[in-house]
Amino acid sequence: MNRPLDYTPVVCSGTGGRVKHAALGAVTDELPNGSHPIAVPRIVGAYTGAFLQTTWRPGGSRAGNALLSGSETLVSAR
Repeated sequence: MNRPLDYTPVVCSGTGGRVKHAALGAVTDELPNGSHPIAVPRIVGAYTGAFLQTTWRPGGSRAGNALLSGSETLVSAR
C-alpha cells in the first residue's frame, strides 16, 4: 500500500504540537510528500485482531470488548 514503515520524528517544539502530532499519528500515516491519509491497515488490523481475540473468551460482550481493545491498541501504538 506504499505506506511508510519507519518512525517519523516529531519536528514540533511545543507541547500542543506534540500532542496534535501523536493524536494525528494514531489514525493517519505521514507520507514523504507531507500528506496524512487515513491509516486503513493500522485501523483494520487493530480492530480485527481485537475481535479475533474476543472469540476465544467465553461470554461477555464481544463487540464491546473488541471495540475497547481495538481502541486501546490504536492509542498505545504511538
